[in-house]
Amino acid sequence: MTEFKEKYINPFTDYGFKRLFGEEPNKDLLLDFLNELLKGRIFLKLFETAEIAKLEPDEYKQYEASVNAYRDILNIKNTAFEKGMEKGKIEDAIKMPEKGLEVSLISEITGLTKKEINNLK
Repeated sequence: MTEFKEKYINPFTDYGFKRLFGEEPNKDLLLDFLNELLKGRIFLKLFETAEIAKLEPDEYKQYEASVNAYRDILNIKNTAFEKGMEKGKIEDAIKMPEKGLEVSLISEITGLTKKEINNLK
């Protein structure tokens, strides 16, 4: 099985952003990036600098660690959001019978099972 390799550095990671915009030889990239953002055109030097294949082995390890940290943060954020949504469903399911809704309708609306709804009482 072939391992999937990305082609470009992810600029949303700490390592990626610093590599692309924070190094002395690439200061012009930051200026170009800001100018291009305002104009809306594509900036070729950024893509050339962002190619993962151009990284040295130790730079690649730093980049991978940065990407993993970025993904961990996204997963934590998404999990917290999902837990918040689940908590909201439960809170709503507790209030719905007071408004006269039947358990089957509450189940349909919230996605909770009838047993889960009955256990909330």
